[in-house]
Amino acid sequence: MLKLIPTVLMILIMLFGFKMIGSGSLSPIGMVGLMGGLLLCMLMLKPKKPSAAESNPKIITDALGEFAKDAFTDDGQESTAFWTAANSMLTNQPKACIAKLQKLASQCRNDPERYAVAIVSGMAYMRENLPERAIPQYNQAIILHPTSHVAMQIGSCHQRMFQLPKARDSYEFALELEPNNLEALSALATTWVADEDYEAALEYA
Repeated sequence: MLKLIPTVLMILIMLFGFKMIGSGSLSPIGMVGLMGGLLLCMLMLKPKKPSAAESNPKIITDALGEFAKDAFTDDGQESTAFWTAANSMLTNQPKACIAKLQKLASQCRNDPERYAVAIVSGMAYMRENLPERAIPQYNQAIILHPTSHVAMQIGSCHQRMFQLPKARDSYEFALELEPNNLEALSALATTWVADEDYEAALEYA
């Protein structure tokens, strides 16, 4: 209902103005007041620009987690550059994303920002099907803030490159960080199936 107030006010001001103009009783001061009222209503109707936190893609904010949830949420140039890069990746332009993040990396002001750049860079390299380049990014992120999510990403990169022992190490680390991580258990089972060790696979399954 509150959103309708500016519209109703504008209609009333316009009706009042037309009535005054029709009767010839609208003075110059009245005209200024009428125009000011219409301008105010139009400003109230103008959609509010979403804050950085509201406009950020959920897939990215979920990947950043609690540690970096406040990274790049101000209105600075670095924040604009980061979210422009992230959106490039989400619109299937991972190369553009990587190029922008490489420029931004040296401008990071704290560990959460460095973590955010590393995470999104890793995601972009994976979209480019370059797991060997994603691994250093994810390794940097896991040093800054160890999480099972990042450990799983590192394991996935190694598994794509058929480096199954290294993949298992990463998945085991994910389990250390989060003992009830079903995704890690499932991933471990698949690595043992790939090695044709079905007994070990059944244990994790």
